[in-house]
Amino acid sequence: MDKLGKYQGEIVGKRAVQKSFHEKLKRARSDREVMTMQDWSGLTQILNHIVRP
Repeated sequence: MDKLGKYQGEIVGKRAVQKSFHEKLKRARSDREVMTMQDWSGLTQILNHIVRP
């Protein structure tokens, strides 16, 4: 399914999303135990889709 060149929409409140992500990442980096309790499944799915073998 090739979506290149097609409008994919936009994120409303992009800065809030980015801020939330950076705060989550900061907590995960400061304490690995916290990372095991966080849900990273959405990001994992996106990365798996982008970086297919």
